[in-house]
Amino acid sequence: MDRAQHQIDHSGPITDRLITISMAHQKLGVSRSKLYRMLEENEIPRPVKIGRRAYFSERELQMWIADRLAARPGSANATEKMPVSRELNGEVRK
Repeated sequence: MDRAQHQIDHSGPITDRLITISMAHQKLGVSRSKLYRMLEENEIPRPVKIGRRAYFSERELQMWIADRLAARPGSANATEKMPVSRELNGEVRK
């Protein structure tokens, strides 16, 4: 085999990477203890164990977040639009 056959093609987009538990709970915007509760209740994708450490697939977490955004009322994929209200100095405006 020549050298060219051993090179990795880096021209395409990176499709996934493994992230630590600390990075995962920051990405989800939840505390570490909430992340563990979400894992116990099978609410989020399971991490992969490598040695003694657990890593999350960043792509799976991004897809999980996108699914939640698409399923919420008022999203572009929702069939029913909810009114948007804004609170400004204690006053609610629609």
